[in-house]
Amino acid sequence: MIYMTLMYIAYLNYYSNIHLTKGGKVLEIANESMFIVISYHFVLLNGLINDFNLRILIGNVLIGYISALLLLNLIFISVVSLKPSIRKCKLKHKKKKKLEKLRKKKEKRL
Repeated sequence: MIYMTLMYIAYLNYYSNIHLTKGGKVLEIANESMFIVISYHFVLLNGLINDFNLRILIGNVLIGYISALLLLNLIFISVVSLKPSIRKCKLKHKKKKKLEKLRKKKEKRL
């Protein structure tokens, strides 16, 4: 499983053009890298370590990695979905400023 994920990351880096933006490709590679780390933690928790305190520590680190992965994806999705709205607001503001300038020019001529 881990080897397959490493091959997928290599494929994404060198051959794949499925993502239109560099950000999408970076996010996909970050997701796959985090998936490797999470898989490694699951392998460790599968009976390889007998010390209870160490298992608790590995479990806490695993929860941290999963939380970081979710947070990273949530931030990326939020940024991507808010960009058009922010751009639209900026354009409305510019249009409003331009209309005010035109009105002032028109008033000066009268």
